[in-house]
Amino acid sequence: MTIKKFSQLSKQEKLSKLTKKFKNPILTIIITVYNQGKILNNCLNSIDSLNNEDVQILIVDDDSNEKTKKIIEKFKKNKPYTKVIINKKNRGVSNSRNLGIKNSEGKYIIFLDADDYLIKANLNKLKVFLYKLKRKEDLIIF
Repeated sequence: MTIKKFSQLSKQEKLSKLTKKFKNPILTIIITVYNQGKILNNCLNSIDSLNNEDVQILIVDDDSNEKTKKIIEKFKKNKPYTKVIINKKNRGVSNSRNLGIKNSEGKYIIFLDADDYLIKANLNKLKVFLYKLKRKEDLIIF
C-alpha cells in the first residue's frame, strides 16, 4: 500500500479528507426568489452540478407564483441537502436573507439571487480553502 502526502492528493481527495472532520456543512448557499421562474433554472442547474455533501442549499421563496414554486419543488425532490422556506406574503429580499441566515447550518454563507450562478471549479476551490482555515475566521471576502 502506497501512502500519499496531502500535497500529492487530487483536489477531490483533499476535499474528502478535509470534510470528514466536520459534522455540519461548511457552507450554506442562500437563494432568495420572487417570481423568477424563467431565470431560476440557470441558478439551480449551476448548483446541481456541485458535490454538495458539505454544502447546505437554502431556498427562501418570497411568496412567488406557482410556476416558480414548481421549479423549486422539482429541484428539491432529489436533493436531501436542500431546505425550502416559503414566506406567506412578500416581505422583500432583506427579510428573506435574514430568514435564511436564521435557518442556515453552515459556518459560512453565500447569497445568490435567482439570476446568479456558481462555477463548480470556483466553489470547490473555496471549499478547500475554507476547510484549511479550520473554521477560525468569521468573514471571508472573495
